[in-house]
Amino acid sequence: SKEKRIKEYGELSEEDFNEIQTGNYPGGKEMDYPSILIAEFLNSLNEWKTRNDDFEESGEAQLMNEEDGEQQKSESEIKVSHLRTPAPIGKRKRSAIKNYISKLQNKYSQILEGNLKTGKLKFKYETGIRDYSEILVAVQLCIIFHREPMEPDNKKNKRVWDDGDVRTKKDMGVKYFLVNVLGAFLLIANAGQRQYEFSFQAEKFRHFKRLLLEKSLLLISNTGWKVSDKALRELLLLNVLHSIDSNNEKTTALTLPANIFEENKKRSHHVHGHFTIQETELRELFTPQYNGWKLKYHTAKKDEISKETKSLLPHKVIIFRPGLGFCGISKITPKGNYFEASLVRPGFPWVKDLPVLGKCILSNKTIVAGF
Repeated sequence: SKEKRIKEYGELSEEDFNEIQTGNYPGGKEMDYPSILIAEFLNSLNEWKTRNDDFEESGEAQLMNEEDGEQQKSESEIKVSHLRTPAPIGKRKRSAIKNYISKLQNKYSQILEGNLKTGKLKFKYETGIRDYSEILVAVQLCIIFHREPMEPDNKKNKRVWDDGDVRTKKDMGVKYFLVNVLGAFLLIANAGQRQYEFSFQAEKFRHFKRLLLEKSLLLISNTGWKVSDKALRELLLLNVLHSIDSNNEKTTALTLPANIFEENKKRSHHVHGHFTIQETELRELFTPQYNGWKLKYHTAKKDEISKETKSLLPHKVIIFRPGLGFCGISKITPKGNYFEASLVRPGFPWVKDLPVLGKCILSNKTIVAGF
């Protein structure tokens, strides 16, 4: 299908300009959505905190917040509040992050519910600036508060937002968010990308996509993964590279900026012991492999892929499927001229110990990723 032509600034008519002034243009109201402003603010705050490790909320700001809150309470509520001991600031931060991420997870679950059938996405959804800003807020929060001490003295050695477990929601942390929430978003992003009419909208969309790509890779690389989680981490990395890179030129190699992780290195108490190893692996192994696959996928003849797939499918772990992205195979059964498989990838519902989509029909033309 023909791509929608993007209107450049120089081509705006007086009517177009008036529409932009009032916000009455396609997607105009979307640009005012709060999460867009918050995502930009958090990105600036994260960069600022990198340069100022001793950042704390000023006493004046705290006092203003307290005064604003008191003015809205009745006299009886004030008396009761004085009897309560407020939750420590670390717990309040954790609760706020967990609530925001849970709301996102519920939203994605509703979008995906009933739509994952026989290994295909059975719905149309165009992700846009608003969608990317919402998930970007969550990623930024994870980065900012990752491994921050729960209390100033840190006697109990607890963190506001730790690595956590890939499956346990009660003790939600970075890994749970990455596998279950970011993974679900990437599935939805595969369904379609919104095409914006005006160039400033298109540029904002590209900017948010690039930010999400870089921040997600940073968070994945700065998280400790168990040996049993390694396969999910690899699938997550590949799907981040694919889903967020999907609107780029089909045969253009994806490049990562040289300074993509510099902010992390300046905040030593946030850096995981395996960070350097995982960063090197991302740059020197996963990204080149992804670029090699991307070139082959978009240039190879389908019959060549089909022949390779037919002979190698039962022995390969990772396959690629449009709409689903990169998936592992936990179980596969030959059925004449097709296969029935249980596919594994971040974002699928959990079945026992894995996020799995069962009873997926794979033809002999299913594409092997070759990793």
